[in-house]
Order: sequence, then structure tokens, then C-alpha cells
Amino acid sequence: MTNSLDGIVTVNVANTPNNDFDIFGRNEDVGTVEEDINIVGGTIILPSSAFVLSIVSSSIEDSGTGGINPEGTGIREVIITGVDANKNFQEVDLILDGTTAVTTTETWLRINRIVAKTLSVGSNLTAVGNIDGSLNGNIQSRIAIGTNETEQTNHTIPLDRFEKMTRFFLNSFGGKLVTARLLFKRIDDIFWYNLRTLQLMDEHLIIDIEKNIQAAVDVKWVSLVDVAGGTITAGFDFQFIGSKRSISILGPQKRMPF
Repeated sequence: MTNSLDGIVTVNVANTPNNDFDIFGRNEDVGTVEEDINIVGGTIILPSSAFVLSIVSSSIEDSGTGGINPEGTGIREVIITGVDANKNFQEVDLILDGTTAVTTTETWLRINRIVAKTLSVGSNLTAVGNIDGSLNGNIQSRIAIGTNETEQTNHTIPLDRFEKMTRFFLNSFGGKLVTARLLFKRIDDIFWYNLRTLQLMDEHLIIDIEKNIQAAVDVKWVSLVDVAGGTITAGFDFQFIGSKRSISILGPQKRMPF
């Protein structure tokens, strides 16, 4: 099979608004075999087709109106952002039902972030249990106990958006030698491409980078350590340049998605 990366476009951004946002991921138990920097741990199994998203908590306290515990002390409602069946940006609100799984009406190819909806949390202000979002039975994202949003470097640029990576960062703890790789691929591809490989030990690393990323591309950090049990945080700073409706397409096509 071929795994071509032809098709990036040049974008005129002179009259479009710039909105910065960051992607942050954490893995508290990295082993000697490479895995995603995602609070879920291991390697996230990405779907090849779209499925409804199922969300469930390990606590009945993460429940909202109409749920098992309508006045739960944890997170009651979440906002989900990601990529729909047509690879376009999608955002959906969903009321949780504690330890009973709830599903979206919409289908998803990718989940980029799940975050507690403002004013839809109880007295605890954060998740009481681990809140997992799954596609086709495979966990994609988790709001961990004591937090209010997912922590994952797995991110997908939707087909109908243009985003620029402006910075990436990597932190290691615990005296372990970390080898980390910044990977990317098209949504429909199987194989990941390596953009950058770094090694560090107990360091905080920030690198400025200006990369226009093609739409419908998956990006993530992966890592391994020399002795199992390392804690690593990592992420990216992105700039949302605009949607296809607000940006003119110019110039010749190029081969790479950056």
C-alpha cells in the first residue's frame, strides 16, 4: 500500500483571527516499551471508522440532571470536541450518569478533548471518579480523579480547520532516561511518521516551532524510559488560524503535512 502525504495547501491568513490553545498530556507510569503520553496509559487504539462515544465514571457522584444522582458532587456535564465521521470539527455537550454509561447521538472518528462544562460541577468541582470516553469499546480519553479535563497529547486537526503548531514541550520526572518522539500521520493512514526524537532526564524542555499542519492529520507524543515507572508530561501550543470557509487557498501543493 502507499502512504502518500501529498496535498498540503498554502494558506493566506492575513485577515483571519488567531486563537491560541494548548494540548496537555500526562502519563504517570511509562514503561520500557513505547506508549502514548496520555493519562489512560498504553497505546490508544484509534478507530478506522466513526462510532458513538460512550462515557462512564467510576463514581456515581459524576452525574447530572436525569442521571442516577442528579445533584452529584463531581462533574455533571461535559463538553466533547473532536472529529466527526466526515473528518470535520465537532463539539457536543453530554450529561453524565455516574457509573451508567451514556452515549452521544453523534458519531466520532477522533476525540480531542473532554472537559467539565462551566457551572455543571458539584461541590467537589472536579471528577470524583475516573471518567472514561470510549469508541467501539476502546478508551480514547480520561478525565482523571481530581481533574476537570482530559490529559492527552493525542490530537487531530479536523478537515475543515487550519491549525499551526507554535511550540511543543516535554517534562520528565523520577530520574529516568526518557526517549520521546513527536509523531504524525494522516487520519486514514496506518503508519506514523517521526517529526522529532528527544532524550532527557529530569528536565523541562520547551521548543518554539512554526509548523502549519495539514487538515485531517493525527499528532501525538510517545515515549519510553530506561527503567519502568517514569512520569512524563508533554504537549503542544497551537494557533487556530481559521476554517476553510474563512481562508483562501493559494499556491502549489507540497508533499508533507507540516
